[in-house]
Amino acid sequence: MRLFRILTVALLAGRLLTACGDDGTGPGSIFGTYTLITINGEELPVEIAPGFEITAGSVRLNSDNTYVLSFTLRLDGTTDTVDDPGTFTVVDGSIIQFTGGEAGNFSGTVSGNTLTIVEEGDTLVFRK
Repeated sequence: MRLFRILTVALLAGRLLTACGDDGTGPGSIFGTYTLITINGEELPVEIAPGFEITAGSVRLNSDNTYVLSFTLRLDGTTDTVDDPGTFTVVDGSIIQFTGGEAGNFSGTVSGNTLTIVEEGDTLVFRK
C-alpha cells in the first residue's frame, strides 16, 4: 500500500516524532479524531513487513478542512510516530477526498462514526 511505503520511508529516513491534539466535535459531525481499528480486517498491531508493525493510528479531521494522518510504528523494537498533514474535501456528504501530505491523494467514506479508507487493495477502518 502506498501509504505504508511512504510512512516506512519517512520512519527510516528521519524517525519523525510529533504530537497531535484532539479538536473533535460532537456526534453527527465528521470532524474529530478517528482511531485506527483494523487493517484488512486484522486488529492492531498489524505486521506489514518482517519486524515492522503498525501499533496504532488515527485520522484527525479539523473544521478548517485540514487533516493529520498519524501512525505509530514499531520497527525492530523501536517505536516512533509519523504524522502526515494535508487537506480534505467532502464530496456527496460521505466521501472524503484527502489531498497533499506525504501519502499523496486518497479517499475514504464516512458512515456514522466509521471512516473507511481503501487504498491499493488495503482497507483501513477508523472509528470516532
